Amino acid sequence: MIGDDVDRVLTKLQQLVAVPSVVGYEGPLMRHLARELHTAGLDVTSTEGGVVGNGARGGRVVISAHADRHGLICTAPGTFTYAAHVLPAIRGVANSHRHAFAETVCTRFGDEEVRAYDPRTGHTVADGRVDHMAVCGIDDLGIEVPVKGLDAILTATPVAFQGKVTQDGQHVQAQLDNVLGVAMALVLVESGFDGTVVFTAEEEIGASWRYLNHELLRHVQAPETLIVLDTSPFDDSEAVDVGAVVLRWRDETARFSVPTVSRLIQISQSHDIPVVVKDRLIERLNEERRFNGRDLLPLGRTELGRLVRGTAEFVNGATLQVPTTMYHTNAETTSVAAIANAMRVLRDATD
Repeated sequence: MIGDDVDRVLTKLQQLVAVPSVVGYEGPLMRHLARELHTAGLDVTSTEGGVVGNGARGGRVVISAHADRHGLICTAPGTFTYAAHVLPAIRGVANSHRHAFAETVCTRFGDEEVRAYDPRTGHTVADGRVDHMAVCGIDDLGIEVPVKGLDAILTATPVAFQGKVTQDGQHVQAQLDNVLGVAMALVLVESGFDGTVVFTAEEEIGASWRYLNHELLRHVQAPETLIVLDTSPFDDSEAVDVGAVVLRWRDETARFSVPTVSRLIQISQSHDIPVVVKDRLIERLNEERRFNGRDLLPLGRTELGRLVRGTAEFVNGATLQVPTTMYHTNAETTSVAAIANAMRVLRDATD
């Protein structure tokens, strides 16, 4: 079953990365996901910021995953801005990105192939290529990325990085965040999961928790079990190579459900699956950094943390994350073992 799960997740990845979904312009992928859930037999509802599929036992167990990915927006003729940096101002959302984020972006996408697409249909308008990303411009209005080949496209057109998945039998590379969680959720549904699945938009600008909360209020209220699927970045490949699952007791904004997190840990241990508790890891690293006078690492912000805080802890749950390296790039990498172990834990947790 688990080997089949991995094959099916990888097949889903190939399909999903081919559908553009720049943050703020996720419509084509959302419609694709609605069709997938409908085909699987769920009762489907679509809104501007989310797609919900309810099975026969909808509401008791809820699986959520984000559907947006990083990309660019044409903000003026011949000018392309990193969507997650400029979109908060367009959407009226506070920009939570630190300045270091902008500097990091400028090293991520050198010479990458991109495609401008119609946000209504998802059809490609024009193809281009990022030109020397390392010298992109940073100012208060956004991160401008030089792109060749898209001079004629219209302002407000989204530009996605070309979707591709590569694997060697042990590792998988693609723009995995956030599409890996979506692929895992779809495989779970196609295998008979009859709870509730919620796919949300605009996670990369911190707005998706509002959509998730809205859908829960409409369909579920407070579920018995809420699991948010995601990837988790690491600087080295140890967690990836050992096939760890990544869990959290908390993030910067809130503490998570102790019963749900405890159950995920117990399931992992019962299968001898390595567990990385990300907040505990960061706290240990910060003890060393504090001793050495270095800047402390942030605990990180998650959709679940924002949801817990935004609902005054009325809704709570757990994150189940797959470790990756080369985060937020087209070469983001995880292992087949990590995907297999995450699916094993997810299956047991949703039985």
